Amino acid sequence: MGITRVKGAGWTTDEILTSAQINQLDIDHSNALDKTGDVISGTALIQITASAELRAAKAAAVKSTVQYGIRSSIAEGIDIAVDDGLVLSGSANYPKLAPQRAIVRSVAPTPATAATGWTYPVPFLTGPGTSTPVFIELAAPHDGSVLSTLEVVFAVGTSHGSQPQFFPSVGITRVQPLDTLGVAIGTGVAQLSSTTSSATNPGGTGASWYASGQLQSWTYTANQNNTINRSKYRYFIQLNDENGSNALSGNMFLGFRVTYSQIASLKFG
Repeated sequence: MGITRVKGAGWTTDEILTSAQINQLDIDHSNALDKTGDVISGTALIQITASAELRAAKAAAVKSTVQYGIRSSIAEGIDIAVDDGLVLSGSANYPKLAPQRAIVRSVAPTPATAATGWTYPVPFLTGPGTSTPVFIELAAPHDGSVLSTLEVVFAVGTSHGSQPQFFPSVGITRVQPLDTLGVAIGTGVAQLSSTTSSATNPGGTGASWYASGQLQSWTYTANQNNTINRSKYRYFIQLNDENGSNALSGNMFLGFRVTYSQIASLKFG
């Protein structure tokens, strides 16, 4: 509630000011903000209406020293109009997101390793039709986020008389970062899923597997070791082409769509 006039109609000449009125004036005076650094306490609320603004015309004029100290419940309720208008000072942390977010990132199939038979005529990988895998480094966007799913987008490159014995498959492995020295290779290596993820062919025939060369996809779901920690791990996609009997080369892997969930802050790895 705002401070209102003690006597809205005003006073007439020589009208007596009552004790109730002067007491109310005294209360209003004590509740008013002054220019020397007042503290807003209790359940007080300062509400800025649609026609008003709160402006900070000096550096560090608006500060928060507690969690959730500054909030807005409307779109663009806090508008930073200059470079460096919002600075995290005295904290090594990053802006927090509440509620947590999820994003989908497209990842190009750029191989991190040379693998026999695989070719990379940009912008896609072409498979050898063998069990030789290729590895692709995954640049995770946010430390602390959870890698939820990875969708593989591909097209079968050659008409098949019969479906292959083994369909293309994918996995994600975390390994040691480059600055982890003095330990054996393999320390901390782990899979991000407890199950194998392979493409499927609902039709069960060579023609349905080929699908006229149209784009197809399958989804890998991570269910373990999938909270991103770039200070401890690097992440690699392991991609295997179709192989075994009836397998042919020429499958084209266009890329990956990776879903990260539970993004709690704007910290990048």
